[in-house]
Amino acid sequence: MYLLFGILILFFIFCSVFNYRKKKHICRKICCMCPEEKCQQLNALTEPFGFSYDLPSGLFYSNVDAWQKEFGYCRLYDKAAAAMNMVFDCEPVYFSYQGRTWLIEFWKGQYGINIGAEAGIYRADSLVPEKDLATTLFFGIPKEEMLPIAIELIDENGCPLFCFSKVHWWLACFLMGTFTSPRCLRLKVSIAFPNQEMKCAFINGLLNTGYTEDEINVHRQSVSLCFSTPKTPALLPPFRYRFAQWKNKQLVRLYLFFTKPFCQPLDQLLYLYYFAPRFFRRKLRSHFKKRHCHKKALRRQRKQHSH
Repeated sequence: MYLLFGILILFFIFCSVFNYRKKKHICRKICCMCPEEKCQQLNALTEPFGFSYDLPSGLFYSNVDAWQKEFGYCRLYDKAAAAMNMVFDCEPVYFSYQGRTWLIEFWKGQYGINIGAEAGIYRADSLVPEKDLATTLFFGIPKEEMLPIAIELIDENGCPLFCFSKVHWWLACFLMGTFTSPRCLRLKVSIAFPNQEMKCAFINGLLNTGYTEDEINVHRQSVSLCFSTPKTPALLPPFRYRFAQWKNKQLVRLYLFFTKPFCQPLDQLLYLYYFAPRFFRRKLRSHFKKRHCHKKALRRQRKQHSH
């Protein structure tokens, strides 16, 4: 009995020394890398998942050629998001333009261990009746029709968390290792439209969603607004919201504790990759859960149309 106890103590000491030496080695390795080298290595890991790291801002943002475009978007995806620890406010805006129904949607909130914001531009193949809007699958716009999008996420104290702009079909930005409530965030969005007709159609869509003219700012061909409290009814029941947020809070604490040798997201993620590559890959692979969810929703959508 005493011999077994002694062996366990020796094993614990050995593991502690091994982990300590491993951490020291990883920290030295990361500190010897220049920021550009770190960014290049991290992007090699994240770009297959549709995201890149922006070194100046410290943000992850969605790539124009992200694979997510293949699956389009519909309300079923928003409803299923909580299962993947994504707790957000969303605001879908529908409008008609050039014989099609378009969807421009905004999101802000907690995405697992990240806080983030999104603005996506989608369209259907034809005009969609109002009763079918919530079940229709919309598709990302082609490259030649992408629009300049600018988003700025602001916290409850009025301090900007980040701002980012790009010509895109789905601009999504995320800050890692941060926790908050979606209600504490405000999202400022600006979209530049190619002509007066599309701009006016989008403004009508905002008015139909519940925005007032005082909440909409127009400058030439650009339309901007502040997304704070959604006009769209919440999709997530209160108990699921609280449970998902409780899990997210614990995940953020665990992530910060494990990567505490560093405070910058770029260093933290590389540290996580070098120390626990399986855990790092599992974290990235969680994006595929969203992809599988999209596939299930798409199959469900096709069954509904077949009936």
